[in-house]
Order: sequence, then structure tokens, then C-alpha cells
Amino acid sequence: MCGDEILSVCSPELGIDPESNLGGAVYDRGILRALAALGTRILIPLPRGERHETVANWEIIETPRHRWKYYEYNFIFRRTVARLLADRSPIHILRAHAVASVGPGLLGLARRHRIPCHLHYHHWERHFIRNLIERWTLHRYDLITTDSEFSRRDLIARYRLRNRIVVNYPGVRETYAPGPASRDLAARFGRKQVLLYVGVLAARKNLSFLLGVLRRLRAGNHPDAVLAVVGSGPEEPALRRRAESLGIANAVVFAGRASEAMKIDYYRVCDVFVFPSRMEGFGMAPAEAMAFGKPVVAANTSSLPEVVADGETGFLASPTDEADFATKIARLLDSPELRNTMGCAGRRRVAEHFDFRRSAEILLDEYLRLKHRTAYDG
Repeated sequence: MCGDEILSVCSPELGIDPESNLGGAVYDRGILRALAALGTRILIPLPRGERHETVANWEIIETPRHRWKYYEYNFIFRRTVARLLADRSPIHILRAHAVASVGPGLLGLARRHRIPCHLHYHHWERHFIRNLIERWTLHRYDLITTDSEFSRRDLIARYRLRNRIVVNYPGVRETYAPGPASRDLAARFGRKQVLLYVGVLAARKNLSFLLGVLRRLRAGNHPDAVLAVVGSGPEEPALRRRAESLGIANAVVFAGRASEAMKIDYYRVCDVFVFPSRMEGFGMAPAEAMAFGKPVVAANTSSLPEVVADGETGFLASPTDEADFATKIARLLDSPELRNTMGCAGRRRVAEHFDFRRSAEILLDEYLRLKHRTAYDG
């Protein structure tokens, strides 16, 4: 770090529920906890009623909830931050997680008070209003961090940005480690070969394709292969219908939104973690699976090659080729030795590259540079 200064960072949040499996919420909980552990004061405007942890150096500021659309938080968060500044609460850095909720008004307020602004950007998604806000605002941030080189390159090319953009990989909780699953869950699957997916059930996650892969595996040499799907989302009804139409409904467990303890249980009981997503800014779930010592078969697209070392911690496969995906999963199901070797390599990779404390130290250095530059310019 650049010294022992104590910074006050304001980070408006839409949700940091400790039981959420959404990648953005997982990331923000992790990085804000790690910054707080380094002594940073974290002010968190949060909609009233949202669940959160009690963490030393976190200060939760309740805000009203939106009535119609979450874009209202542009105005709600602006009023909250203006009140904090009027009360002379020190804010050295404004941190934004979502451009759609921390928009032009709040950026303008920060600029008038000479507060540097930081945005963490996961990845681009097609969404008219959000993309419009991005085009209006991204060039106004003093610092942008991204989850991966893929996201950094895409962001620069898409919006022709010239601000400072730094890759800062997310981390994985230190408590995520190999261990026995609960007796109940282990008994539920018995001698089945368990594939696991964790995440939101959305179209870009490509789970309809994964169901086709499972049918192919079961029709071949792996009739005992089953898929556990941990998470919820708008695609669940369609996925249930597809599983029925493929004749594999009895081989797919839709576990829904699981508690943190249950999610850990599923990671520990699975044989192979599968992740066919077509677009990821990082791929938090594959990194978590690797921390549990599980081999991963993931899509060879977007940022996932930066997370999964192909042939070392798992395999990368085409997210449009069922035979390719199934063949690589089958190699792992057929070889406990290979699963163990790749699982151990995954643990090492997570320890070396995906650590929230290291990410927070990098970010704190960037914050101190911004603070010093602002003071010098003043």
C-alpha cells in the first residue's frame, strides 16, 4: 500500500445479501469486506429491507426503495450522498458497482465536491437504457476496474475509453475448501456421478445447451450422471420443460436459491463443475469450484480461459458443441485420478491468483493515488 492513511469510501449498493449467489453481489461483499479489513471506512447506501452482514468498518445507510424501476436509484442515492456531504461525513472515493443506479446526477455531485469516482465493471450486456447510460457516463470515471483482460479490452473497444482501466481479479472466500458433504446430501445422490452448476438461471448462461449435454452423457457410457442446478432465475420454467422433453427430468435437480451452507454442500458433493455460459466478466462460480478442489468444464468464451487453465484445472469446450462438452466431462467422470490432479491444481491457481485481500490491496493503492492526485490538483 501507499501508506497508512484511512480512506472513507462510499459504495451505493442495490443488494449485498450474504446468501445471494449472484456474481455481482458475491463480488461486492468480498471486495468491501476485504477493504474494510485493511482499515478502510465503507459507507453503504442500501435500500431499506435488504439483508446484509454486520462487518467492522461498514456503515449501512438505509435508503428508500424504488417504486417503479431501479433506475430511480440514480435520484435516491444522489439525495443520500448529498445528505452525507451536508452532514460533513468524509467521502474520499465514490465507488459505483452499477452504472444504471449510480448515474449522471451522482457523478456530477461527486465532481462538484472534488470526489474521485471509481466504477467496477463486470461485462457488457445488451440493454438499451443501460448501454445509453454507459455511453453517457463511462468516460467520466477517474478509475475503472474490470474482472478480466477480456472485459478491459471489450470496454475500451466498445466505448473508445481513455480513462485508467485496471484489471483486478475477484477473489474467493478463504473458507471455501475441500471437505465432506453432509450425510443427507451425499445419501441423496448415492453412487450417482454429480455434475454441478451454480448461478443465475438466465439465457446467457446457456443451460438449455447443458441439458442436451447431460442427455448425451446418459445415453452413452454415463447413465448415472445427474445435474444439480443451484440458483434461480427467469429461465427456470423453460428449463424444466426442456428437461421433460429430453426425458431427463429425473436426472436434474433444481435446488433453487440455496443458503450459503447448502451451496457449500453442493460444491463438496459434486464430481465435476460445469459452466457453459456464453458471456462472463470473470466466472466467479468456476473459481469457487476450483477452491473446493473440483475440476471444471467451462465454455471457451469471454473471460473463462482466464479463470480455468485448460488441461490443468479442467477443460474448456465449445458452448455450441454438445459432443465436445460431453467428451470432456466424460474424461473426468471416467478418471478419479484426473479429477484429483486437476482439483489440486485448481486449488493452487485460486490461492495464487484469486484472493480478495490481494485485490483489495491493489484497489487501495489506486484509491490513494486518486486521493493524492485530487489533493495536489486542489
